[in-house]
Amino acid sequence: MENRIHFLRHLSYSLSFLGIILVVIPLLKFDISSPAHNLSLFFGISILIYVSGIFIYFVKLKNNDDIIIDKWIYEDKNILNLQKLNYKSYNLLLFGLGIVLSIGMIIIDIGVGFVILGCFVFVVGQQNILIEEYFSKILKSDYQILFKENSILYFGEIYNSNLLNSAEILEEKYLKLSYNHIYKSLTKEVFIIIPENCEQRAIYLQSLYNQNSSI
Repeated sequence: MENRIHFLRHLSYSLSFLGIILVVIPLLKFDISSPAHNLSLFFGISILIYVSGIFIYFVKLKNNDDIIIDKWIYEDKNILNLQKLNYKSYNLLLFGLGIVLSIGMIIIDIGVGFVILGCFVFVVGQQNILIEEYFSKILKSDYQILFKENSILYFGEIYNSNLLNSAEILEEKYLKLSYNHIYKSLTKEVFIIIPENCEQRAIYLQSLYNQNSSI
């Protein structure tokens, strides 16, 4: 938990810095007819909106002190390796967007273009270090899934158990949770892998969640 909080905090710091730079620099000499200026503003505002989402999640994670109902231990690291690959891919995509934007800026103002390119290189490099440090720590030990009184912490995601519609065990391998989306007409399904020797605990959780959802 503490490792993820540290990771998200520093991730949001570096992205906030980049978002502010992309918004402020074009505004110093803003040209509404310039595609590069408009693109920079769009990227900057989008990044800041994304960071606000990280911040909201970070606050939820930090304040998540519910009573633990059950805890499952995973020795299989495949999901974590996939998560690491996803973070690396997003980081590479961010760098690619940075190169495109920097080239557009260099055409207009070579100094500003290289400043923006330098900011992208700095932020992407820092995030790469953060990703490596975070996953090197959590991959050294068995990963835990926490079932709490009002929430479920599953591989970095927080699911509100109070919004659950139903729980079902599939093929004795997965605990399927169906819960309300922010839009009431939509339902999201989460499939949680049941570790070995946790089958009876899964049956208990299934019964508990179904009982709570019917109240």
